[in-house]
Amino acid sequence: MLSWDAWSSYLRRCHVVSQYRGSFLGMLGAAICVVATWFHSTGAPAWGCLVILSIGSLLLGFANGIVNFFRFAAADAVPHKRSFAISAVLFGGDVAALSGPPLGLWTKTLIWEFGASYIAIIILFFCAFLVLLLVNIPELTKPDLTGAVPPRSIWGLLKVPRLTLALVTGTIGFGCMVLLMGLIPVVMRSLSFEEAEISHVLQVHGVGMFLPSLVLGFVIERFGTMVTIFTGLLLLLGANGFMITGTGYWQFMVGMLFCGFGWNLSFIGSTTMLIECYL
Repeated sequence: MLSWDAWSSYLRRCHVVSQYRGSFLGMLGAAICVVATWFHSTGAPAWGCLVILSIGSLLLGFANGIVNFFRFAAADAVPHKRSFAISAVLFGGDVAALSGPPLGLWTKTLIWEFGASYIAIIILFFCAFLVLLLVNIPELTKPDLTGAVPPRSIWGLLKVPRLTLALVTGTIGFGCMVLLMGLIPVVMRSLSFEEAEISHVLQVHGVGMFLPSLVLGFVIERFGTMVTIFTGLLLLLGANGFMITGTGYWQFMVGMLFCGFGWNLSFIGSTTMLIECYL
């Protein structure tokens, strides 16, 4: 996550996003992780395996930092339907939500532990590379930028109230989702839930994260970004409140589903508001 954020900041300053670079970094990072898991399976020192795994995970974070910009590229490609473009990009995450957990369970011990899982990530990044070869978003030239808003400093942008609101609400929504997504599997494991049950909860959560994207473009056009964002934050609050009431399987399932819904609304809503502010 730290490398994702740091790399995203670097890309923002450079004003360049290479769609191919993300795939190559992802494949390289996953390959290094394969080596780490193989060393671990042979009984190599744990600290050495951890160092190698950390380097691979760092590169995977860089790759995700690039992927994180795809929604902005889509918004630039369809300027008159930005909310729809952002929603369409995130809706693709439903494929990952449905296929990711089963793929992880199937590959966990296919060869040595987690080795096949990282090999699967290499294959997925390569497939993404092949798809991206078909994408051609032309770079803006000077004539295209005629009449555009002059560049502003980061402090100048933060003086815009709606932009600050978009940053704060987006951060809150994303932070709540990451906290729960990382914490709930640990809690369920401590309560002796089976791996399959934990996987199903995460799968439903992933569907909740991306399924609303199918209609969210229409929702934003109808009700606006402000209503969308705060509805998402209320859903996140409700998800937390619901899971506090108990530790049953269905409480985790329903709570994480609504956590996904809340993240989707707050994330896409704040992204759309952010784009509206700097254009």
